[in-house]
Amino acid sequence: MPDRYSSSSNTLRPYLNAVRSTLTAALTLENFSSQVVERHNLPEVEAQTSVEVLLNPLIISRNESERVLVEPSINSIRISIAIKQADEIERILCKKFTRFMTMRAENFVILRRKPVEGYDISFLITNFHGETMLKHKLVDFIIEFMQDVDKEISEMKLSLNARARIVAESYLSTGHIAIETTPFPKGEKGDSLDRLARQYLYADGLNFGHGVGHGIGSYLGVHEGPQGIPGSVPFEPGHLISNEPGFYLEGQWGIRTESVLICKPAKTRYDFGGTWLGWERITRVPIQTSLVDFNLLSAEQRMWLKLHNEVCRDDLMPLLTLKGDERVRKWLKQTCK
Repeated sequence: MPDRYSSSSNTLRPYLNAVRSTLTAALTLENFSSQVVERHNLPEVEAQTSVEVLLNPLIISRNESERVLVEPSINSIRISIAIKQADEIERILCKKFTRFMTMRAENFVILRRKPVEGYDISFLITNFHGETMLKHKLVDFIIEFMQDVDKEISEMKLSLNARARIVAESYLSTGHIAIETTPFPKGEKGDSLDRLARQYLYADGLNFGHGVGHGIGSYLGVHEGPQGIPGSVPFEPGHLISNEPGFYLEGQWGIRTESVLICKPAKTRYDFGGTWLGWERITRVPIQTSLVDFNLLSAEQRMWLKLHNEVCRDDLMPLLTLKGDERVRKWLKQTCK
């Protein structure tokens, strides 16, 4: 007999086998008239009026949250499925998926419009279904549904995470650019610059739990104050600081865009109130544009990103040429397109 679940995980295969065997054994339904209403044949598992025609329910569990409830009776069987929901994203996707299915229940014949409490989706098979459909085909449908929903939610989650990473990186790039390109009056402190980096995340109710940047000292003192963002010390020319906004989805992934800046006097159009300061980037690390949705950037931000990567390429390429590192040169050209 061929392996029906060759593409499934080792833990899913025995779970589905157990469900298949249970359903095959339980689908011995017969035409049985109601003992309460004359000349009616009601699904006894739904009516719950005659205890003697109800069989013991059975729960098959893969883990604490993923399980199948099988409720057999003399003329009907109800199958309820609790779908894998390991985190908030899977819970949202599961809710959307099952809502889509139940709104179209009539197209699936045996799908219940409302699931049993504590489960995500339920099926009802009666003796009439057994008379018009092949038993093994009904079982196959349930098993294939369980396989497909597990696969669909996993793929939707991957797709959603990929899109979320692109959006997050785009927002981080804009915050990163805002810090580097916005001049400020002398005497300004890190506290007032902090929102420059976070404003784009704030717009969608997002944030990150660390500072935007820290002071950098000599002799590899990479976390050396007193300057920082946020911080209570006014910036002075010569201060070194990191520029590293980030975003992290717990248990999934995280992104941080980082460079090192030096504080220098800046020339603005009006220089209102005296001396203005700004930043010059002293590191040369290209930003990965494959994770950036350029539709989320302004024309000025797109130009900044293009020039940033071109400067990184132009400054680093001669050094890599001397070392003869063709593989790294190829990567740098590709990354800085």
